[in-house]
Amino acid sequence: MAAVHQLYASSIATVRQHRDNSMTTAFRINMTKNYTETLSEWVKKRETARTKRDIQKIAFLAVRADVKAAIEAGYALKTIWEHMTETGKITYRYVTFLKYANLECKTVPPGEPPEQKISQPAKIAGFTFNAIPKKEDLI
Repeated sequence: MAAVHQLYASSIATVRQHRDNSMTTAFRINMTKNYTETLSEWVKKRETARTKRDIQKIAFLAVRADVKAAIEAGYALKTIWEHMTETGKITYRYVTFLKYANLECKTVPPGEPPEQKISQPAKIAGFTFNAIPKKEDLI
């Protein structure tokens, strides 16, 4: 039992030592760099991701008129996307295409409010309670 306890205690000590070493290493790395340098690196990484989104948006804007015409002709968005990816007009996923299509092609003009259907609740057939009884119903 003592051997198990000693092994457990040594493994806990090893884990604590490793944790302390990694924390001081991370602290030293952060202390050696200036915050503005770290921020600059982060901005550069962020700009590469943003550039990819911008390229996708520009590619959609280039084919927006074709997409609108195809939608008006009655084609499904999935069919339009498949054709455009096969022909090489766009290179991004269907979800991205849907996002841009919904934003750019399926919006209601600013002067017109969207149509709203007001549905009437259906009457339930059957028993209806009336607190005032009819005289002919009473015997």
